Amino acid sequence: MMHFPFLLPQHLTVSSTMVGTSSPAAPTTDHDDLATTSTEFPHTTKGVGSSKTEKQVSATMQESYSGYVYLDSDKIVFGQRGSDTGQFKKPSGVVVSDDSEIFVTDSENFRVQVFRTDGFYLRSFQTVVPGENNRRMLPRDVAIDGEAYLWVVGRIIYAKDVHAIVVVQYSRDGQPGTTFEVNMYDQAYRHWAPTIAMDVHRNKIILAGSDEVFMYRPDGSFYQKFRKVQKYYSSFLALDKEHIFVDDKGFVQVYNHTGHWLFRFGGYGPNEGELWNPRGLVVDTLGHILVANLGTGRVDMFTRWGEFVRTVVNTPTPSGIAIGPRGHLVVTNRYDNTVTIFPPKDTFL
Repeated sequence: MMHFPFLLPQHLTVSSTMVGTSSPAAPTTDHDDLATTSTEFPHTTKGVGSSKTEKQVSATMQESYSGYVYLDSDKIVFGQRGSDTGQFKKPSGVVVSDDSEIFVTDSENFRVQVFRTDGFYLRSFQTVVPGENNRRMLPRDVAIDGEAYLWVVGRIIYAKDVHAIVVVQYSRDGQPGTTFEVNMYDQAYRHWAPTIAMDVHRNKIILAGSDEVFMYRPDGSFYQKFRKVQKYYSSFLALDKEHIFVDDKGFVQVYNHTGHWLFRFGGYGPNEGELWNPRGLVVDTLGHILVANLGTGRVDMFTRWGEFVRTVVNTPTPSGIAIGPRGHLVVTNRYDNTVTIFPPKDTFL
């Protein structure tokens, strides 16, 4: 066990022992919900620190208890099932560029669509894989690097039961570049693909597989991998400078950038501070962790230490989430094929 220079609050679980009991079923659909058997975990209560070290940690938490306010009446919702512009077939991954362009993976249309933060359609490009005779991939997730290149991960289908997982770098207008295959395909879950994030501080590409997290260099060469403490086929991930956050059935697991597990937060369930089949993760500019809480129809906010802050928005079956540089919160819903944009208010909590 790692020795910490501070005491973790009592609500953070630092033991990897997991207690299995039955749990309620959450909304499910094909390959986005391929997970291991549902497991319910104990959720400890919050404690009040009394030592100097604990008070310092508490102060660190409290100083980030703020964030944009979003009103349901301001939200912009667009999309439906289809192949025309602004329509989707299982949108999932989403990222917002520094100049506020929204990129959405449109999986079964084999494309990425691009929008403004007011929902106006800008353009799209096909997710063509170089060197594969113009074969296209079904994109699962998208990230953006420090030089504004997009990195898309998805599946190539060669035949009914012959698939491959690939990562392709694209320019903002869809010109493909670096391409590499990821050796994590599982025949038992052939409709599945990993999720992706960019470590802009270390210039690494990070992928969340079912039971391992993989790291690659931008030239496509393998860097390292580490095993997750909980196997889960629908994990999303997010990063800050010190941590890698990976969700599972009811928790967000927190690792350092060498892959050492630190702690977890959440707890399987529908209550405040609990997670019920979480999906997308994002770290905002204030260091909050936002979690798409699919089973409860919420986007919930936590501090980087796992302290629950508040529910940011209520929105049906959220999948991927992203935050723009001006605070726009973007949520994909692969179940009804829509994208929702929540413009921020000028005030903070």
